[in-house]
Amino acid sequence: MPQQQSPKITDAYKVYRLDAQARRVTKSTLGTYKDRIEPFIKLCETQDKPYLADITPTILRAYLISLQDRNLSSYTVNGIARALKAFFNFCVSEELLADSPMRRVSIPKVDKQILPAFSIDDAQKLLAACKSRRDEAILLFMLDTGTRATEFINLNGGDIDIETGNVVICQGKGRKDRIVYIGARVKKALMRSL
Repeated sequence: MPQQQSPKITDAYKVYRLDAQARRVTKSTLGTYKDRIEPFIKLCETQDKPYLADITPTILRAYLISLQDRNLSSYTVNGIARALKAFFNFCVSEELLADSPMRRVSIPKVDKQILPAFSIDDAQKLLAACKSRRDEAILLFMLDTGTRATEFINLNGGDIDIETGNVVICQGKGRKDRIVYIGARVKKALMRSL
């Protein structure tokens, strides 16, 4: 595609964000796009590569290596590569590009590591730091269910069935509903905190 017919990368990114908003992606996802794609776009502009047609696999590989050289985690670099791949695939599907420059770029592998779980000692230290029964109930609830802070904040009283221990998490990560369960200790803590 001749450069004069190629859209600017900034214009293509605006269309990408508009499409994401039309699909009703979450604010968090939009923020992820901003964090993972916009730095690359700014770099392209500073290197006088403002058009989609200017972007080559070599430029993308060099960018990913520069991220690794900054000692970013393998998860971060992998996430940026996947975001760029999705963006360029979108550009192809919208016929802004004939072929994605990411097609020939391998996604960097993620280091395989098991994240450490809270030890009993860690959990006891957190519980000791609680200043009220309410704080303790919240902490026990989150430890027992694995809910995220935002999921906990969005809970309504009707989402928790104290008798059965069922808790309905509405519109959690990825806007998916799911059911989690609380045990006897959490039930007791919740009742005490009321």
